[in-house]
Amino acid sequence: MTRFTHTSQPTYRLAEEETRRIVKCPYCIGVMRPVNYSANSGVAIYKCINDHGVWVPKGGIDRLVLFIDTWDRALRQNGTYYAKLAQLERKRFLRKVSL
Repeated sequence: MTRFTHTSQPTYRLAEEETRRIVKCPYCIGVMRPVNYSANSGVAIYKCINDHGVWVPKGGIDRLVLFIDTWDRALRQNGTYYAKLAQLERKRFLRKVSL
């Protein structure tokens, strides 16, 4: 299991077999496009090109739960840090807006 901290944010690409896999939408039989959940999780979800929804392959739900739980735990452990960071970013943004 990869540990995530506020100082290191590993990124994961989709496995090559996930990008080559052809999945058809059960509604329209159109092609579903592989998408990396949350842009850097390495967890493939398939999105219908006609916007009929998404499909998660076998084992994908377990990987999604692990990814979300890991980030949730990291946010709880570093909540004070992220709260201070958000406050500083808000102040910086307000300074830029008021110029």
